Amino acid sequence: MLRFDGVLRAYDLWINGQYAGKWESAFNTCQFDITPYLNPDGKNLLAMRVYTIYKGYPFDCNDDWAQVGIARNVTLYPVPVTHISDMIVRTLSLKKSSAIVGFDFNVSAFNDKAIEKNLFIQADIINSKGKKEHSFRLPILSGKLHKEVAFANPLLWTAETPSLYRINYSLCQGQKILESLSERFGIREIKIDGKILKLNGTAIKLRGVTLHATDPASGKVISEELNLKDMRLMKAANVNCIRTSHYPHEPRFYELCDSLGFYVIDEVPFGYGEDLLKDTAYQDILLTRAKATVQRDKNHPSVIVWSVGNENPLTPICMVTGQYVQKMDPSRPICYPMIGGYFDSLHYNIPSFVNIYAPHYPTVELLSDYAKSSTKPMIFTEYCHSLGQSFEQHPDMWEIIEKNENMAGGCIWEWVDQGMPFKAHRTDFYQWTDSVWLNEEGGFRMAGNKGTDGLLYANRIPLSNYYGLQHDYAQAQVFDTMFMIKPGKQSLSTHIRNRYDFINLQGNVQVRWCMTADKDTVQRGSFTPDCAPHAESVQTIFLDMPQNSGKLYLLHFDMLDKNKQIIGRQVAKVNEMPDLVKRMDLSPSVEQGSPLDYVQQTLLMRVGHKTSLSEDNCASKRILKHYLMKPKQIEGQNYLYENDSIRITGTIRYTNEQHDA
Repeated sequence: MLRFDGVLRAYDLWINGQYAGKWESAFNTCQFDITPYLNPDGKNLLAMRVYTIYKGYPFDCNDDWAQVGIARNVTLYPVPVTHISDMIVRTLSLKKSSAIVGFDFNVSAFNDKAIEKNLFIQADIINSKGKKEHSFRLPILSGKLHKEVAFANPLLWTAETPSLYRINYSLCQGQKILESLSERFGIREIKIDGKILKLNGTAIKLRGVTLHATDPASGKVISEELNLKDMRLMKAANVNCIRTSHYPHEPRFYELCDSLGFYVIDEVPFGYGEDLLKDTAYQDILLTRAKATVQRDKNHPSVIVWSVGNENPLTPICMVTGQYVQKMDPSRPICYPMIGGYFDSLHYNIPSFVNIYAPHYPTVELLSDYAKSSTKPMIFTEYCHSLGQSFEQHPDMWEIIEKNENMAGGCIWEWVDQGMPFKAHRTDFYQWTDSVWLNEEGGFRMAGNKGTDGLLYANRIPLSNYYGLQHDYAQAQVFDTMFMIKPGKQSLSTHIRNRYDFINLQGNVQVRWCMTADKDTVQRGSFTPDCAPHAESVQTIFLDMPQNSGKLYLLHFDMLDKNKQIIGRQVAKVNEMPDLVKRMDLSPSVEQGSPLDYVQQTLLMRVGHKTSLSEDNCASKRILKHYLMKPKQIEGQNYLYENDSIRITGTIRYTNEQHDA
């Protein structure tokens, strides 16, 4: 068998001059039986013709660079005439302290030969500690076999607790082993309860990003090293979900997601080509891609949702494709990622077989409306376009998602910039540029602003939005912003929030704190709080506060995971309580004067410059230096703001009784 895991975009294959077949789906795995074409002397010639134009090729051109060629592994491996052609593992039922897992085996023979007699499958199941937990033997009476195994007190798989089992299974004939295989699996159950997406009976939130397979050094060839780098950065930013936009990724990617703990929204690769989707002649192409995606990735516990295409109209052939995916794998829900305007135009008139709604790029107002109106779970498979330094209103959006049970989460567009490398000597230091210059000898071409929509630069250096995402997605939080304390030794109560779905913070998250006076660290400590999932708790720390020092005191909190990786940072101000009492005393004899002296008396004009991703620091003449201005003139409700850079006039109209302008 000769297997290709990804060739952009399509190819014909010859072995020793004999045509062996073709494949026309760039990101799907395909394998060929090349036995009839091989020379017995072991010297063989493989030839491939890669081409880019074919029926359905627009489905493989989705929002990214796509260099043509062999992008993923090519594997040659032997298979016996009678062999195990497929194995499916599914969690059939899950209770509080037990689970039943089903194993389905298909046994086949090449060349239409009858399956040999006296065959059986021998299997051993090994837990995450390396201990054999179950064994079974299945006599082969037909080509399809089913076995159910009961697990007592199983270790359940989640992104927070990615516990994996391994099944080692062999096809045997008497004492002879014909074939041996091994696969890791997780015990977990994904279900929809009304309008709530649940894993193992618990509602979950998907803190997601969309991920293109892209490397400025090697194009679509993605190394394990780069995958691990991305995933570690994601963990540090509290990302627990990856949408594989807009195609399945390489096989090793899913193994890493299984073991490191990520939820995956796995995408059947078709997008664009809207006119093609109205033509029933393209139905077989969609079904072929759906089958290849589900068949390869169906046993990965990390895959929790099948995404059927990307931003396509819901045409008849698209609906047939989604139903086909459900028939192949009834254990996972499906969604159709949709352009937001198109989704809204349907007014929820979407076929009942669609399990999850997935509109793109909602506004804050739309999110609030969806929270009230949606009767199914919603996953915003694209939201908050991270274009340059823009991040829309992500903090507000995420809090709405967090607080509404019918919103399962969302995926930021997108994880990493898609710049491609170039070499050139730079001379235009004081001119506008669309490129990211790494040094005077070159950098990344961004195709205008088309590639500048990542949380990271193309070389995986984080942009500011990465740290904003880390803050908003934080699952362990100290949510105090100010402490009022007296001078001297004392205890201080800090309020902790746990937004993990399955784990207690104790033993899993360490909080390191320090108090600074101006720029000097004066005290420090750490704790691991006892705080259950979806709960809040109070943790006491001990401080010695100096008296009337006149310095600025801040409490800094760093949250670290088990690997001592920082997953969140927060800062709170510390005020000396007697000072505050003195300032707020309304007596006219107090030296500080009226408390109104500390209140802003008028509206300030906020002006500034929204910088582009690669703007030169030297282009200061375009940046307004005076960021906050008091009005130069006020006549009733008419205001004038003016300085050397800007002149603005307008009428201030109050919109409610609280005088919010």
